[in-house]
Parts: sequence; structure tokens; C-alpha cells
Amino acid sequence: MKMFSKPYALRLVSLFMLAFLSFSLFGCSGDDTATPDESTAPVPKYEIGVIKSDSTDNSKNILEGFEKHLKEAGYTEGENISIKYYESQEEKPDFNALAKQAAGDNPDLIFTVGSNATKAAKKATAEIPIIFAGVSDPIGAGLVKSTEKPDGNITGVSSFTPVFEQLEFIKELIPEAKKISVLYKETAENSILISSLVKEECEDFSLEYKAFAVKDKDKLSDELKKALKDCQVLYLPEDDLTKDSTKDILKEADNKKVPVFSSNTSLVKSGALATCVPDYKEIGARASEMALAVLNGTKNIKEMSVLYPDKCIKVVNTDTLKKFSIKISDEEKNIISV
Repeated sequence: MKMFSKPYALRLVSLFMLAFLSFSLFGCSGDDTATPDESTAPVPKYEIGVIKSDSTDNSKNILEGFEKHLKEAGYTEGENISIKYYESQEEKPDFNALAKQAAGDNPDLIFTVGSNATKAAKKATAEIPIIFAGVSDPIGAGLVKSTEKPDGNITGVSSFTPVFEQLEFIKELIPEAKKISVLYKETAENSILISSLVKEECEDFSLEYKAFAVKDKDKLSDELKKALKDCQVLYLPEDDLTKDSTKDILKEADNKKVPVFSSNTSLVKSGALATCVPDYKEIGARASEMALAVLNGTKNIKEMSVLYPDKCIKVVNTDTLKKFSIKISDEEKNIISV
């Protein structure tokens, strides 16, 4: 861990200068004509390398929360902290190459956003501390063996999808709903996990669950028709198939008069009815707290448990609400409209 000290120039010209000692401790010189030494320029105390898996709103909010908390904690870029972002302009970035570059620069800590960036960072170094955010299932992704005691150089804040809260919100908006279909790409790990969690939680809400796994875009139309045949809600986990086919899915769902509930805000912005998601800015802030604890030496990263979001945010598409004649109670305050 790099530690830099700031040199202090104390020039006591006379006994009276003792009265100004407190000023001297902050780098002030008793000689007004003295030329500032270049070595007195502020230098970073800590160096952080940042790698993110994508440029979605969620990732941007995580980074915003991370950076904001650093500032609130008294860390200013160029003075006592230096943050370097490792990014690629390629459509499909080589995260292993970015992680190797970051590890090669030997920062005090690497902060990653999303599974792809975090997996690459873990592969690149077993020495540099890694704090992650925006990873739904750290164990399933092979990042940690235990969320309670990771026992390695990596831990962080999960963005675990709040499936229970999402189903609760569905019943709040559509109390008459009895059947729910889940449509997802069959090879998308995160979507498989979310679908299984929806299945587990449906019983608590008296919802009949059916899942429709799609191999590729060519098979989407057939599976979508099956999914919409007998349900009151279509649930979409976000993966590259559902994201790329959002317009087609929503168009078909509208024709069948079936509202679409999403696991992600971006699909709601595209026309899905609603979602309930973690507060990603809070996730970033909590990851920042963990990073500072490691950097300041107040906690051992091997003993830091993976954290989970405390807050959920309800998001609705106002146009879609009107389309399905769904009204929100005036008492409901924790809802964002897009």
C-alpha cells in the first residue's frame, strides 16, 4: 500500500514566529520570499484502478455513489487519492487485458463494477485488494466461496435482484394477477438464477409460475407466444436476448394485453410496466466505505463479508400505467416514474 508524506518547511526566523507555528504545520513558510519547492505539491495518498463491465445506468449510478462517498469522506482527486479508469472503446471489451493492465500498474486497490470486470480482476491478481459492486451472485460467479468470509483478496457489495419485493410490487399494481410467465435466455446465468428465485417466491403471493427458456433469437417468437398464452404478467430478467428484443416482446405483449414486469430499470424505460431494483448509488457508496476501510487498514479484506443492498426503489413507466389503466396510491411515495 503506497503511503506518501507531505514535507513541511518550518523556518523559525525569531522567537515571535512561534506564534505562527500552527500555520507552518500546514506548509506555510516564515520567509515570504521563499520559492515553493516542487516537492510540496500535493501527491496522491492512495491509487485506485476502476474497471466496469458496461455503461448501463446501473453502472453509472454505482460509480456516482462510489465517487460521491469518497469526496464526502475527504478524498479529493489529485490531492490524497488518484483514480484511474481502465476502459476500452471496443464493442466487446477484452476485460482480461484491461485487468492485466490495471494489475500491472500496481494500484493500492482495484474497484470493479459488474461480473465480467470482477472475474477478470480476480484472474489478474491475487495480491491487490479488489472491491466489487453490481454482482448479483458472487458465489455463482466463482468470485468467493463464502459471502460471510470470502477469505481472499476480494469482496464487495452484491446487487442481488430483490425478487420478493418485485413480486410484492406486482401484486400491488395488479392484485388480480394469478399467473406469471418468465421469459429468458437459457444460457444467461443471471437470468437462470432470477427465474429460479421467482419460482421459489411465487407461492407466497399465490402466483402460478411458468418458465420459458429461449435458446436464441430465432426461437423467441414461438416461446413468447407460449408465455403470453395464459398469464396475467410477463416477467423479463434482463439478458442480451431480452434486451435486444425488448421492442418485439413489448409489442406482442401489448397485443395480448399482458403487462410486462422487468428485473431492470432499462427495460421499464423502453416500455415495460415496472420494476423494483436496488438503490445502485447506495451500492456504490457502501463499496466506497469498504474500499476506504481496506486502504486505511481498519479492516482485513479477508474477513470482510459481502454486503447486500438495504434499500429498494420502485420504478414505473407512466405511459404504460395509463395504457393498462393502473393507478398508484397517493400514499405510495417511494416510486420513480420514467
